[in-house]
Amino acid sequence: MSKLRKTKAIVLLIIAITLAIMILSVSATVGQQSPFSEVKEKLSAISEEEKEVLQNLFILTQEIELMEKAEKELVLETEAIRKEIEDLEKAIAQEELVYEKKKESLKQVLKSYQRMGSGSFLEIILDSDSLSTFLQRINILRDLARNTEMLLEQLEASGKKLVDEKSELSAKLALLNDKQESLRKVINDKTELKAEKEEYLASLEG
Repeated sequence: MSKLRKTKAIVLLIIAITLAIMILSVSATVGQQSPFSEVKEKLSAISEEEKEVLQNLFILTQEIELMEKAEKELVLETEAIRKEIEDLEKAIAQEELVYEKKKESLKQVLKSYQRMGSGSFLEIILDSDSLSTFLQRINILRDLARNTEMLLEQLEASGKKLVDEKSELSAKLALLNDKQESLRKVINDKTELKAEKEEYLASLEG
């Protein structure tokens, strides 16, 4: 049995003994006065010190329970944030691969442009031996230009996505740090409350 359960058991035992004494006292004096007035009298007979003892024990128990609940909630929140961070790190690693591939593709296209030069494009078009070949070559060059533009757009979108994901990751890491700090505080507060309660119970036994 944990210390907290033992402490709760002591509190319940004190309350049970107090109630049992009152009930037995009421039963012994039945006929002399009404049970309700007898109970009221017995309750009023509890000293202010005893009332304070029970009240303090109850408050401490409730505060510890609230701390334990807060601790459990923070642990769950922390675990959820850690999972989100892991997923983000995987997404960033994947996006970096996509980004590098797009960059390499664009590099190859630009190298082709550089090797051919602007004059080469004109030669390709003008050397066409028929109208259909001429139109085909124009379409090929147009597609090449369109693909280059598309690669540039994809590269830009991939880069922006990386920036956004890394920014989100930084925010999640900061949030995780805050939650861990809150969790440490709750655990420390709970430990102090438990020590205070045990001290208080020890003083009553003494």
